[in-house]
Amino acid sequence: MTDTPVPTLTAMALASLLVAGCGPSPEVAPEPPSARTAAARDADRQDAGDAAAARLGIDIPRPLEPGAVRPTTPHAAAQDEAGMARAILADPAAYRPETYVYVTKYLWERGDRRQAAFWHFLFQIRTDPWLPHDRNLGPLRSGVNASLGALINEWLGSEYDAWLETTRRAISYERRMPLSPERPAGLSQAQWSAAVAEARAAWETDFQRIT
Repeated sequence: MTDTPVPTLTAMALASLLVAGCGPSPEVAPEPPSARTAAARDADRQDAGDAAAARLGIDIPRPLEPGAVRPTTPHAAAQDEAGMARAILADPAAYRPETYVYVTKYLWERGDRRQAAFWHFLFQIRTDPWLPHDRNLGPLRSGVNASLGALINEWLGSEYDAWLETTRRAISYERRMPLSPERPAGLSQAQWSAAVAEARAAWETDFQRIT
């Protein structure tokens, strides 16, 4: 357990963050998923995701490499939302996962909507194992899901293949991201590792069920 405080997102900060409108989601007519066999769907998923993204006029998100985005100020001193988002992008493991909503909002508002969806899914995956141990996290997640998350799901959900590909990339990338050095009070490292593994497995199972 590290003695260095890990930045968190309070309910008040979340309310301030989400009070600004994120703008309406674009009107994009959904297309039905192609009738493919399971094996063919697995083989074609990457191409299908690229094609769906092209129809929406967006880029496929490539997970950011460490150092690809540099904060304008040290993360401990970043006060504005954009500065906080850039700091988190530069070093996600230095922050507890509820703060990823800063990244999601930042990317959404500047038009990087698929990247915003990618980070929203990371936010969901990473906060799952924290839920039983942080009583403030449930209401916070509900607020995010009902506001910014609803916009993202409405928009990305209009393209089934793009939604699948973005979710797949988020699940895969999250496994490779270093975890925050903080863990819930009262849990040993072994217990926390098991909780994280269980949450990841649940996401994998649910994703496999729908694909």
